[in-house]
Amino acid sequence: MSESDGEWSPWGGEEEELEQPLIRDPKTHSQQRSEAAMGDAVLTSPLVGSRPARAPQYFTALSATLGAFAMGTVLGYSSPAGAQLINNPTHDFVHLDKSQNSLFSSIMNVGALVGGPVGGLCLNKLGRRGTMLASVVPFISGWLIITFAQNFAMLLVGRVLTGLCCGITSLSVPTYIAEYSSSDIRGTLGSSFQLMVTLGLLYSYVLGAVLPSWRLLAGLCIIPVTLYAILMFFAKESPSYLLFKGKEDQAAASLQYFRGTAAPTQIDGWTLTVQASSQTTKDFKSMYKS
Repeated sequence: MSESDGEWSPWGGEEEELEQPLIRDPKTHSQQRSEAAMGDAVLTSPLVGSRPARAPQYFTALSATLGAFAMGTVLGYSSPAGAQLINNPTHDFVHLDKSQNSLFSSIMNVGALVGGPVGGLCLNKLGRRGTMLASVVPFISGWLIITFAQNFAMLLVGRVLTGLCCGITSLSVPTYIAEYSSSDIRGTLGSSFQLMVTLGLLYSYVLGAVLPSWRLLAGLCIIPVTLYAILMFFAKESPSYLLFKGKEDQAAASLQYFRGTAAPTQIDGWTLTVQASSQTTKDFKSMYKS
């Protein structure tokens, strides 16, 4: 029925349909879907921000992955040092045969095996940053014992201690980076861990090839650990851990540092996420207690 003359027209419906565009603007449609997804993401995944700050995240990742660099020096140290220890004169304080060198190279894995669960306990007790800082003490102690070793037993103790720190580092650093980083660069920052381990290996191999002393090489391996300790001392704790401990003001300040202007829209949703996770953990524990 036409509104102008009140008569029915077989073409009236089609004319009204033709008034609507047959093809929607793809840019407008995709923009609407993007905005809807962004709104859902803020509610369901508070780690996603609109325009998070990146410089603090990259710098903190560099600081944290110096621990991975130090881990790489532990993995690479035994190759050049072992060759020098075997070639030492037999009257030297420390001289290794082939079987002793095999044990010297591999015993750090015993420390790493213990370091994993120890690191897991420390993450919730000391925090992510606190765990990394605490690992510096046995890290430096292990290298000092190796540097001034007077017998084979001291070498083994030093290797176990540094291996322990490798186990702690391999757990604490990736956890820390994953918790503070925004989703758009989390993969890049996470992959930097393995890159720094490889650079640490290269550091040990290159210095071991040019230095005449395994003791000097061990002493130089303390440098990355020291830089790691200094930079992490000034780093912020993970916002997720602070929320888990109920320190919402500190968590907001930490998130503001890492995410910049994106932080205020995320902190409330993140609080709900952490609370839900905490409640799930409590329910899981109570199930086994009952």
